[in-house]
Amino acid sequence: MLGLLAGLSWAHWQACDALQTRLPQAFDGQEIQALIQIEGLPYRNDTGWHFTAKLLQADWPANIDTFHSPQKLGANWFPQREALPELISGQCWQMQLRLKQIHGTANPGGFDSELWALEQGLDGAASVRVASLRPCSDTGWSATAQIARWRASLRDRIYAALPEQRYAAVVVALVIGEQRGISQDDWSMLMRSGIGHLISISGSHITMIAALVAWLCGQIWRRSAWLPLQPALPLRCPTQHIMLISGVITAWLYVALAGFGVPAQRTAIMLTVAALAAFGGIPWRSSQILAMALALVLMCDPWAAMWPGFWLSFGAVAALMAVVQPDPEKPAKKMHWRQKLMQALQSQWALMAAMLPACLFWFGQFSLVSPFTNAIAIPVIGWLVTPLALFGCLLPDALAKLVWQLAHLLLSWLMPLMEWMAAPAWAVWQRPVPEWPYLLLATAGSLILLLPRRWPLRWLGLCGWLPLLLPVPLQEAGLVVRFLDVGQGMAVLVETPHHRLLYDTGPAWNAGADAGARIVLPYLQSRGISKLDAVIVSHQDTDHSGGAASIAKNIATAQWYSSLPEQYALQARMRPHQRCEAGMRWHWDSVDFEFLQPAAVSYTSDKWKPNARSCVLRIAYRDQVILLAGDIEAVQEDEMLQMLPDKLRANVLLVPHHGSGTSSTPAFLRAVQAEWAVFQLGYRNRYRHPRADVWQRYADFGVKRLRSDSEGAIQFVFSETTEVSSYRRDRPRYWQTRADGSGDHE
Repeated sequence: MLGLLAGLSWAHWQACDALQTRLPQAFDGQEIQALIQIEGLPYRNDTGWHFTAKLLQADWPANIDTFHSPQKLGANWFPQREALPELISGQCWQMQLRLKQIHGTANPGGFDSELWALEQGLDGAASVRVASLRPCSDTGWSATAQIARWRASLRDRIYAALPEQRYAAVVVALVIGEQRGISQDDWSMLMRSGIGHLISISGSHITMIAALVAWLCGQIWRRSAWLPLQPALPLRCPTQHIMLISGVITAWLYVALAGFGVPAQRTAIMLTVAALAAFGGIPWRSSQILAMALALVLMCDPWAAMWPGFWLSFGAVAALMAVVQPDPEKPAKKMHWRQKLMQALQSQWALMAAMLPACLFWFGQFSLVSPFTNAIAIPVIGWLVTPLALFGCLLPDALAKLVWQLAHLLLSWLMPLMEWMAAPAWAVWQRPVPEWPYLLLATAGSLILLLPRRWPLRWLGLCGWLPLLLPVPLQEAGLVVRFLDVGQGMAVLVETPHHRLLYDTGPAWNAGADAGARIVLPYLQSRGISKLDAVIVSHQDTDHSGGAASIAKNIATAQWYSSLPEQYALQARMRPHQRCEAGMRWHWDSVDFEFLQPAAVSYTSDKWKPNARSCVLRIAYRDQVILLAGDIEAVQEDEMLQMLPDKLRANVLLVPHHGSGTSSTPAFLRAVQAEWAVFQLGYRNRYRHPRADVWQRYADFGVKRLRSDSEGAIQFVFSETTEVSSYRRDRPRYWQTRADGSGDHE
């Protein structure tokens, strides 16, 4: 109990210390002149530079209290007309920055970027307006900057040696832990195959490299008799001590190369503790070493426990210790190959038993082929690819290029095999994220299964997994509509008891990231949803269609609807596909669906913008009506007023075009008479949606307003009554930005 209280107190103090320098709301949107120093590893993609800026000087407004001024910002530098320079860690720049509070999307099953920013020590965000390079004269030497430059140099060398090679980013990830270059498609394959944990600097890699260096140092130390020293080196310091020291130093150098990730920290701390125990002759058990590593990791980073990698990393090591520990009552002896095979099979079984509840809780899925893919991938990546990739770092460019090409060749043989093994639908077991009682019961079952073999009735642990096998319960409410928080874009999931429809798929942010893969799919996986009955892409603008390719690739869809032109490339992935036209209707589980726009004749004309052809969907359940209006503008609103005035009345309105000045005319709002209006938009988006006069117009008509940038995901449940909830209000966290959305939700 004292240890728990001490841990909570430590985490509380750390949180207060981190939050007091957070950018206050008064600074939001302001521009300042600042002298910054680049920290960490700057990253460049097709949109621009992304880096961490340490504030050295800043001209904060005099009328704002800056006693606890922000220290570090997550900065973006997007090109305008100027060419972007190369950014190097440790450089100083004079920059004009537009400030922004830390704010991310908030959805069930989604990534919490605000918690990540807190863990990384970021106090705010910024975009670069104007910049000029300045010499750093008074900042002094920085070990972190030197390490970051070292990592950046290795990254650049690998990419130069493997130009346009598909798995070059995987080689980079294995060397320096930088995973942002891996494409979304490759990540999806890695997760389905269950080998995603290998594409990083994992504990097994660090242990292997540390052991190799320790062995080499030991061999050299033992054979140092040729040196004219008296006494000889092994007599001055035992060889075992040299091996321990060299192994620990190697481990920490590798951890620095990895950017101090949690799995890397855990391994290095465990090796250090084990080395200290060996130096002092302390007979610590492996479980004690693991517990000490756990405590030290949490002391250094209390928020590590909020991420799946922490639990999967320590859980996997604990499971292996449970089945691989030698029996102290039996003398150690060399194992036969059959015994080694049985031990390997036991290890895979232990990992599966330990990881299944955790994977279902964090990801809503478990790779059933992972024991087989790992049996192949671990030797190839751990024993061949990783040593080759690291060995290349020590060689001159000409030789390093050959070594890295060999490592890439091995990956080019391995990855298609992994993709083939993960391709069948049964390769991944997908379930809804278990509730806490089911999770605890399944975890208890796993612990029973991992008990020593002398314990009787261990098979009863399987009973703890039985609740995970229960069929997915049918939705009891007649209609559920969830407006996901996808930033500046739209994505709405509509559910009846037996059917599911997705309206729009969210935006695409760059060539390798979109809301379909980053937000919509994780939410569907957390719910155990593997099939959609219909997907509607309202029109071709990327903030509505950007995630469609990811949805088409990963979710079976019975029917696609869109207003996309026939020559549009995305339409080839939408099969079967049908144009949405006014008058089309269908009926699911007492719920009526009907398209009100666009008119069929609009497809024969070239004068309309994509917004004008937005698919407008009317959903009616009993006396409740939901109107999803896409990006229609005033002309289309007027057309519906003239042609369909009796069908515009709705209880819930998805605000047209995110609340821009081109839509939501008074006549349209008067005809709709909505009780609720949902604004799907990005926090401080560059279009400045919603316009102030449009936002006020809804209030003047007595409409209750909700906006996704301040509420997160918004949910309406229609049954006998109507229930309204939002993710940020139902799940408040101290690290979340209290955005002033001025919503009317009560």
